[in-house]
Amino acid sequence: MFMRLPISIQNLINEFTRFPGIGPKTSERLVFWLLRRSKLQVRIFVQALLTFSDEIHACPVCFNFTNNGDNAICALCADPKRDHSSICVLAECLDLIAIESAGYNGLYHVLGGTVNPLKGEMLSHLRIKELIARLTGGITEVILAFDPNHEGEMTSHYLKQELKGFGIKITRLARGLPQGGDLDYADEVTLAEALKGRREV
Repeated sequence: MFMRLPISIQNLINEFTRFPGIGPKTSERLVFWLLRRSKLQVRIFVQALLTFSDEIHACPVCFNFTNNGDNAICALCADPKRDHSSICVLAECLDLIAIESAGYNGLYHVLGGTVNPLKGEMLSHLRIKELIARLTGGITEVILAFDPNHEGEMTSHYLKQELKGFGIKITRLARGLPQGGDLDYADEVTLAEALKGRREV
């Protein structure tokens, strides 16, 4: 016979299943793990979520996440020691973390995804206009740093067309990355070599 859980437990299970890679069984385990925690531990967890929701914003320049306040630029954009002549264009913020750990010291631009016609995600859904608006004031190179898969290749191709005519060197990461891999799973050494060996497109 099917056991009906209290509605508050079932609601939380349903919410956890919205997370990527979390199915119903894993969601149940997470909820029942929380049930074994003290009320204080659960409140600390909930408070961390509320603080995260209230304090984290997108940087209005590069669209990386920041807690510098609403409409305030992130620490990377504000850092005068960074190389302000190059912009590394990425799909998501997770990729930024990976590239930063590989030793890149320039600026970033997070597009907010890649081109994927099968999912209805086209170039117009990405932050292309915002990128183009930044291509003044000494920018000499745009580095296209996308996952080496079909969507990444399409996005690189379309961006190259969009940026043609600006007189800026457009490069992409070298092929040290495996085809079909994810940037945020690549190790620092591989990413560092891919950055060093980037080529013009």
